[in-house]
Amino acid sequence: MKNTLLALLAVLMLLTYSSKAQVAQGLPFTFAADHSFLFSDYVPLSQVDPNPTTTITVYPNPVATLLTITSNKTMLEIVLTNTKGVSVYSSKPNNTSHAIDMTNYAKGGYTLKIVLQSEISQRLVITQ
Repeated sequence: MKNTLLALLAVLMLLTYSSKAQVAQGLPFTFAADHSFLFSDYVPLSQVDPNPTTTITVYPNPVATLLTITSNKTMLEIVLTNTKGVSVYSSKPNNTSHAIDMTNYAKGGYTLKIVLQSEISQRLVITQ
């Protein structure tokens, strides 16, 4: 089960990965003979957007109950997508903060898309 979760995490990280150099080479990780893998680069589960003019914070991550999203810019749309690519939550908050009740979602990984006025940001969210 641990290897399955790690593989799922690796696939989800590919969705949020942004380094063109690593994408051109294939995957942002390499597999070892024992079927483990090493990340050459990674996206943290909770992070602050690297663009200094925009700050987006998603916490707690992993989440069990309430997921909070804050930004210093107005969030126009928030979409939560499961591993099958199905949108399971969508909102147009038109605000700088938003919360999602995650208690009714299955445990696992989700992609969170946050649309701002001039940019789109994605985060990996893990429910427990």
